[in-house]
Amino acid sequence: MLEKVESVMEMNGLEYARSTYSLTAKFSYGIGSVKIRYDPATNTYLYSGCEKVIWVGCFILFCVSFNMMLHPSDYILAGYLAGMMFASAMLSFFQQVLLHIQMLDIKAQLRGEGIYLKLG
Repeated sequence: MLEKVESVMEMNGLEYARSTYSLTAKFSYGIGSVKIRYDPATNTYLYSGCEKVIWVGCFILFCVSFNMMLHPSDYILAGYLAGMMFASAMLSFFQQVLLHIQMLDIKAQLRGEGIYLKLG
């Protein structure tokens, strides 16, 4: 049942690994990976990634970096560390936005094939 999903992945030039009822697609530029599973009992396609974990990590990095900027210490590299945390939080934020945009495109292509992905 994942043959149509494989054809869409090949059409987009994405790397993927397939097992019996699941397919893991790796996106370019280190953005991340998404796992698409087929549930034969309910005849549904589910996709998941580690989006929630990365969003929480991004939020924590933002909070810690702003806390370090608002409450400077005598430590010399505190500003540098705060800047690095802020930069890594921004990088993970933009990566998640790019992953979401690419998943919207993949979902639209799969809808054209008659496959509707649900988050799960």
